Amino acid sequence: MTAGGPGRETSPGLYIHIPYCVRKCVYCSFNSFETGEGVPAEYLNALGLDLERSAPGWEGAEFGSVYIGGGTPSLIDPEDLARLLSEVHSRLALAPDVEITLEANPSSLGRSMSLGYREAGANRLSVGVQSLAPDELRFLGRLHSPEEALEAVDGARAAGFANLSCDVMIGVPGQSVSSLETTLAGVAPRASHISCYLLSVDEGTPLRAMVESGAVAEQTEEDLVSLFEAAAGGLRRHGLARYEISNWARPSFECRHNLMYWSRGDYLGLGAGASSHRGGVRSRRLERPEEYMGALLAGSDPVCFTETVTAEGAMLEEIMLRLRTMRGLDLEWLAGEFSCDLRDAGPLLRRLQDEGLIVRKGKGIQLTAKGILVSDEVICSLSASISAF
Repeated sequence: MTAGGPGRETSPGLYIHIPYCVRKCVYCSFNSFETGEGVPAEYLNALGLDLERSAPGWEGAEFGSVYIGGGTPSLIDPEDLARLLSEVHSRLALAPDVEITLEANPSSLGRSMSLGYREAGANRLSVGVQSLAPDELRFLGRLHSPEEALEAVDGARAAGFANLSCDVMIGVPGQSVSSLETTLAGVAPRASHISCYLLSVDEGTPLRAMVESGAVAEQTEEDLVSLFEAAAGGLRRHGLARYEISNWARPSFECRHNLMYWSRGDYLGLGAGASSHRGGVRSRRLERPEEYMGALLAGSDPVCFTETVTAEGAMLEEIMLRLRTMRGLDLEWLAGEFSCDLRDAGPLLRRLQDEGLIVRKGKGIQLTAKGILVSDEVICSLSASISAF
């Protein structure tokens, strides 16, 4: 398989996982753990050891993005972030225009903290607003109020973060089109990027238990469609363009790190549970922070899982990821890259086109606004058609 492809982000990315939160939200299935003491110094030391072990394998690569996620990365002190980023700069080659993102919760993001993160080297913040409706925030278990969320966003802008993203949740039980529009009206004018993610009821979360017990009712499919359409229309009116199913941005403010993921690019993951991808080989580190730190302090490899992606698996990922983006899926490139040619599924493509779910775009296909609403079904149909070749 060749490296890169049409419209692809080819620079590798660095992901650093901070697995600590003050309180875990009811819907969260991420690898995160509650703490009342911020980010332990031992964990930051382990990240340094992990970076030291990993860097030689990435010699010659120039990283286009650094993404610090969690958990709640804004629990890290700006001074510690500066030291961490200094180590990254000293061991990895970063592009001159490297995008350095820090995820932040409004409850731990005052203006002074934003200024400290800016001075430490971060040039992009991703703020977990989720909602500006008090009852929705309480249900989700968020620690901030609507007023604190907007103060955090305004403080970040005042600190110099022109590249500022806000997360908004869609499908919260009890959420209405009106409450969603109020949230978007508050955050969209302040942000250069908005991620509108559908609330997921994941296995093992308190939310899943509440739904299964009948204590909480999920939004109906009809209501979710109305919310998603309201989000798309509202963000468009505020001058943000959709570039991926759940992501909107002002011109030139698309998230470079996420574009790398959606292009199946290479990335190095550091931290407990972090994943890496290099040349079709994926790996994952130990998930529990204590085990991760213990392995590194003992001089052992923290990687606990490795797999090689098959050609068919890579093709299925291409179909899924590329169709999520507004760039669409280049069928000619796909045919040249893999042994299967999706253009052989002509009847299926014509049906999807006749139903208004996809449109032809140059040498490829793209989901329509209607197709985005049933993207999983469209992608599954196209993926299943491979077995008929």
